[in-house]
Amino acid sequence: MGSAWAEINVDALIFNVGVVRKRAPHSKVCAVVKANAYGHGLEEVVRALSPHVDAFAVAHCAEASRVRAVELEKPVWVFLGFRDQEELLQCVRERLTPVLSSDHQVACLRTIPGQAVSVVVEHDVGMGRLGLTNEEVEAALEFLSQQEHVHVEAVLGHFSASEDPDRTQTNRQQDRFLQSNKPRLIDLSLANSAAILGQPESHLQWVRPGLMLYGVSPRNGETGSTVGLKPVINVFAQLGGIRWMEAGDTIGYGSTYVCEQRMRVGLVCFGYADGYPRKARSTGEVVVRDARARILGRVAMDSMMIDLTGIPDALPGDPVEVWGERLPVEEVAQKNSALAHQILTSLGPRVTRVFSP
Repeated sequence: MGSAWAEINVDALIFNVGVVRKRAPHSKVCAVVKANAYGHGLEEVVRALSPHVDAFAVAHCAEASRVRAVELEKPVWVFLGFRDQEELLQCVRERLTPVLSSDHQVACLRTIPGQAVSVVVEHDVGMGRLGLTNEEVEAALEFLSQQEHVHVEAVLGHFSASEDPDRTQTNRQQDRFLQSNKPRLIDLSLANSAAILGQPESHLQWVRPGLMLYGVSPRNGETGSTVGLKPVINVFAQLGGIRWMEAGDTIGYGSTYVCEQRMRVGLVCFGYADGYPRKARSTGEVVVRDARARILGRVAMDSMMIDLTGIPDALPGDPVEVWGERLPVEEVAQKNSALAHQILTSLGPRVTRVFSP
């Protein structure tokens, strides 16, 4: 194992699926594992979740192929669908479920007569990113119903601000989706993690938890533990050298930190190449021997400097918690003006993933 590692608790992952089930007891669960399962490790997470969820979802066909290599039977939704004819044929061959979000993708299904494929149709309810309008959804479903080789698995929508305490926009988007699609005899999917937690009317036939599977709350001002989730990942790095620095000494690139007094300073073998955000002036903390230590100066590519003056028993080689149970990733994100999603998915390949039990 290298100088940085992430301990990933499989039991916590499964526990969090149970929280989803309790929140949405009448819905099927499509686990979102895109971006390397939010940085946790795609194949290992899929193996762990497979007995406990009904489907998986990723962004690209390449990710979907990796899921299919592990999970042979359950649906694998591809949020960005297929880019071209080659990827469409890949979806057919590997039994992937592309999400159709453009007229072009719908029209491409004419070119595979006799080859069975399941699809999901995306209805744009206000994200303004991908998806079909009300009229386009109607036309697409009419066309697809005439294609014997195509099975429409669901219609989905994507909230643009379901984590916002003001639900005006979310309620408007939900109403738009339901008014257009509720009369259909087809499965519907609308709820992401934030909506699973705060918008029960949106649960419908399928929910799509992402962030909350990993023990993180998508809503500002709260952590996963606030809503009964367990943190899944604990990220550690080794404490390298320790030195005393004098008042007036500067630390880091740009000399942005100036010591105001004599300080005991330690080097942590974890930098922005490993996934910690780089700012002009760092404001975060880490945990050493159960105590918080401030990050001093700018985070470098491979390391960061921390204040150990108040932790006299810290020694080189000690594990340093970068984020985890004692330092929630939501807090790290907030102090670095980032999103928890961003922190998790930035975890670099040099960080060894260790799964337990």
